[in-house]
Amino acid sequence: MSASKLDHKELQRRLKEDDLQVHLQEFIENARTFFEQYGKNLMIGIAVVAVVAAAGFYYKVQSKADYELAQLTFANGMSLLNQDQYDQALEKFNSVLREHAGSQVAVQAHLMRGNCFYNMKRYDESLKEYQDALNAVKTPEEKNLIELAMIQAYRSLGQPENALKEVDALMASAKTDELKNQVLYLKGGCLEDLGRTDEAVQAYESIAQDSPWLNFALERLEWLKAQPVKAIQ
Repeated sequence: MSASKLDHKELQRRLKEDDLQVHLQEFIENARTFFEQYGKNLMIGIAVVAVVAAAGFYYKVQSKADYELAQLTFANGMSLLNQDQYDQALEKFNSVLREHAGSQVAVQAHLMRGNCFYNMKRYDESLKEYQDALNAVKTPEEKNLIELAMIQAYRSLGQPENALKEVDALMASAKTDELKNQVLYLKGGCLEDLGRTDEAVQAYESIAQDSPWLNFALERLEWLKAQPVKAIQ
């Protein structure tokens, strides 16, 4: 059939098909040229991406396994600590610090090492561990817990002045009534250590009536008020 005998719609259809074929052929030729020029580099790039992706996946899996192992070792240390087996507990916490340094579990290991040393009456070493843990914690709750432990360590070292400084700093940052009442009780103890009995009484009497620390404070108040008054010379 000659072109002159084709109706108008048929002619448009064939022209569109021819145009599509031209574009497809051009695309194929361009793709072939691109692959010949850059194919090798492209394949290398794909291989590199695959290796990086595989390495990232392995790292995530390995990191998860390491973290779980650190948690298990830490839990074993806690169990030994609760059984008063401080030397064995220290070995577990040391393992966490040695093999999983920089992890959040390692921060807790410092704190528990401090507790081990404290119970072993090695107060200087306990204070150092508490300070190391304090420098690494991220949340206010963890920080408060460690500061409370440091107060007791200072008191056990016979450094009530340093303990009282920690008490005042903690009271200034305390957010909950429960913590404030606990700090007031510790403040009373520090003031007792310093022989400032009247101030200690004031601290104990400032504890809220509904606080679990009130009973401890009442015991101290009873003891302080029972002490004989020195005769006037």
